[in-house]
Amino acid sequence: MKVQTKYRVHQHHKFEHGGRKYAADLESNITVEINEIEWALLNRDLTETIYETVEGLKSQFEIDQIFEGIERLQRLSRRRHLLSPTEVTRTSPQSEERLKLLVPIQFVQEQSALDAVTNENRYHLLAALSKHAELETLNTTGRSSVEFGEFVSIRNLETKGEHSFPLPWYAMDGYDGILLLSQFLWHDILYYPQNVPVFRCLESDRKLGDTALSETLEHYAAQKSTDLLLPKASWLTDWLSDFGVALVGMHTIGEGINVVESIGRPLAKQHTAVLTENPRFARQPVVGVISGFKPNTGVSVISKLAAANPYLAFFVYDSILAKEYRDPPSNVVIFSAEEEETRAVLPIFFQALDLVCFPAVTGTSPSLVLEAMAYGTPAVVISQYGLPPEIKGAGVLVQCPAGRGNELDIPMQHLSETINQLLIDTERHEKYEQIAKGFAARYTWEGIAQEIVRLFKQSSAPANAHCQSSAPLSGQPLFCRYYDPRTNTTYSSAYREETKQFERLENALAEVLSKSHTPTEVETVFKHFRRHEGLHTGNGHNLKG
Repeated sequence: MKVQTKYRVHQHHKFEHGGRKYAADLESNITVEINEIEWALLNRDLTETIYETVEGLKSQFEIDQIFEGIERLQRLSRRRHLLSPTEVTRTSPQSEERLKLLVPIQFVQEQSALDAVTNENRYHLLAALSKHAELETLNTTGRSSVEFGEFVSIRNLETKGEHSFPLPWYAMDGYDGILLLSQFLWHDILYYPQNVPVFRCLESDRKLGDTALSETLEHYAAQKSTDLLLPKASWLTDWLSDFGVALVGMHTIGEGINVVESIGRPLAKQHTAVLTENPRFARQPVVGVISGFKPNTGVSVISKLAAANPYLAFFVYDSILAKEYRDPPSNVVIFSAEEEETRAVLPIFFQALDLVCFPAVTGTSPSLVLEAMAYGTPAVVISQYGLPPEIKGAGVLVQCPAGRGNELDIPMQHLSETINQLLIDTERHEKYEQIAKGFAARYTWEGIAQEIVRLFKQSSAPANAHCQSSAPLSGQPLFCRYYDPRTNTTYSSAYREETKQFERLENALAEVLSKSHTPTEVETVFKHFRRHEGLHTGNGHNLKG
């Protein structure tokens, strides 16, 4: 989605007299004194974006002087002097066009905080997405990087020195959308261009759990109508809804899975028994547990399940307990995929399973669940939300009382009974097995990438329609943070849609409060804020939005 404020430059004549520069507007019959920067600006194509204008002139002039020149010409344009503004236009990408997406890849910094499978999956997603969109990331380190291969182009930036800008400035350079993969807010979306949709993928990761909740809620509070949170699992969407995140601001995109050719359950059981040095996996029914529990809860649930079902073997995927759980029960093996060689044998373990059991909580990896089931393995789901739509028709539910996050009150006896009933009910087991085998074709990285591209294109349409409306707003000030790219600082401010200007926060707040409160009450509010240093009024300038 390309955005630009167009200006028609009036017929004019520029001249110098007495050591000063002037521009004579031949249409409005007025002569205006200008400086050398405004002279240079009038020589440019003013249908270009502010980004293009500043980038084109910053080697000749100081950056703050360029912005001052732009702002003065914009003020003159409102009086129809020298140039006249035209409509703000948005050109939405057509269905066959290839999008250009900014993907700030700074999640390298958080790799150790996430499960190895999560990190691997993000590379699969980028590889698939690169087939449908042009991906670009920003490099500020000064070092070349080939970490992402050929599917993400790298734009090297100079972020030190007098001509440097923070990263959100460069997001103004013709991107159709911004895809945030980091689970932590390395970038504040408040400062990204208001016309570009920002999508943030949310992982259900074993190590992450619910620790990123505050960042997610902060992101949601700053969302525009065209922005979306993209949870990777339906239970993550349900969980965020409990905290007040509206469904209209989210879209569950799911995960792709990687499935190898099956060697058959009997042979997989034999290999698993050898690899784990535990003969139980060749002799007994094997139940896989894809854990998203907190460590203490996981130890308790696994220990109780193992004690209540000594005739079953339990294969547990838990990247935390694999390191921390000492001396598990003899019919339990705990595994993770932190090392490349262990990830390579994970498909063999999954093929050995007779049943998959998992909690639908933040921390449970949807890709691991779906991959384990895709070899034809039914599931028992522990959830307070109901059976996840991802596995509809291929599993049964153990309902828990309503709670929050992964603090579930699990009915352990009912859970054991449900597992055993599904193991002995061969007719239902076979029915679920056939449906689960279809997951490999249903959950692909190609499909996920196409869905993300579709959502970006869809988000452009309402923004385009909204922008072209000339109806003024009610006149109420919009309270916000103002970012000044000249000083790299932000401060609280207010914005007027009808005048396209920022103004002092104190003035706007007084106006709003005075409609329902007496002057004495308003003054009391300001005294309170000043006492607690909670009111920052900025530099007091009216700035063009």
